[in-house]
Amino acid sequence: MTAELDYAYLAEYAKTEMGTITAIGASFTEVKVDAFPVYMDIAVAGRVRKLVNDQAPTLRLEFVDTANEPLITVERVLEPDQDSVEYAGKTASVFAYRGPLPLNKPGLYQCKIYLNEILARELAFTAEG
Repeated sequence: MTAELDYAYLAEYAKTEMGTITAIGASFTEVKVDAFPVYMDIAVAGRVRKLVNDQAPTLRLEFVDTANEPLITVERVLEPDQDSVEYAGKTASVFAYRGPLPLNKPGLYQCKIYLNEILARELAFTAEG
């Protein structure tokens, strides 16, 4: 089995604790700001599962702007930790990233989620002034 992304979402705030995700303002698709350019706090969270004996997958989050130009890229190996949950021969690991995202102009912004260099999901929102 290849590592799989069970689910992922954008949020205003997200953190992981004891194998769970706490999120505020999750699954938004639109952001209204007073003026551009601006920085907004953003979070992306989700769960990845793999077979217990499979190698830990590499997770990469790439935020892109309206012209598909990279804004922020974050990458890490999702090693099972004490909070990972094992069931039916699989391991589930939750993740959360939080940080500032520059919004330079109105339009569509995306978070591309890659597992082992394969695009697993695209999350998007529209920024309006």
